[in-house]
Amino acid sequence: MGGGWTSPTTTFDITDYFANGTINRDTEMAFITDSYRGQAIFALTPPPEVANSQWISDLDPALINDAFDNSYRANRGTARRYAVVSSMYPSASNYLQYATLVPGSEKVIGPNMTPGAAYGVPIQYERVPFALTDPGLNQYRINYDTGEIFFSSVYDQRLPEGYGDIHVNYKVRFNKDGDVVRGDYLTSSAIVIHLGMRMFDPESSKVHAVDLTNTIKVRNALR
Repeated sequence: MGGGWTSPTTTFDITDYFANGTINRDTEMAFITDSYRGQAIFALTPPPEVANSQWISDLDPALINDAFDNSYRANRGTARRYAVVSSMYPSASNYLQYATLVPGSEKVIGPNMTPGAAYGVPIQYERVPFALTDPGLNQYRINYDTGEIFFSSVYDQRLPEGYGDIHVNYKVRFNKDGDVVRGDYLTSSAIVIHLGMRMFDPESSKVHAVDLTNTIKVRNALR
């Protein structure tokens, strides 16, 4: 607060950020749990937008090209053709402000940049290492922490306009590398065993079904 650290007066309750099964648009989730597998899952599919059944960020190639042109006229050396996927920090208008992209979870579909008969046809773009090289045709590089997605910086390698948006499908997470999660939980010491048998009468050769059900107490270490 004000650039300094203020000791909290209350204990943060992680259940305020907990959602399991039902996703609320007004809730920023930390994780969901799978009680059958004993897993805490941090890679989350964000709540869908009103017009979509899954979370997709639609990027307008014309707007990206225009922003690049303006930057190129100001400084050719630093101009980059890029956009920020929706809901990613630090955009002031984002929805999930503290979420970051789950590395490798994204799928980028955009108009084909290669000249020819298939120009403008939707195609899946290829990801290149973020710190290694500049993207080429039908390629991108992405900053998972900021949600910035970069395309070719070559001036005449423009994103095709008038062939539809670039769709970015992805998952988000709220934990950071190095975070440690510790959880307390209870397990049941009783299991139910159900045994079904088919017994044959030797005289009539008829089948008799027998079901046996019993509850057995076991130690957690033996499970």
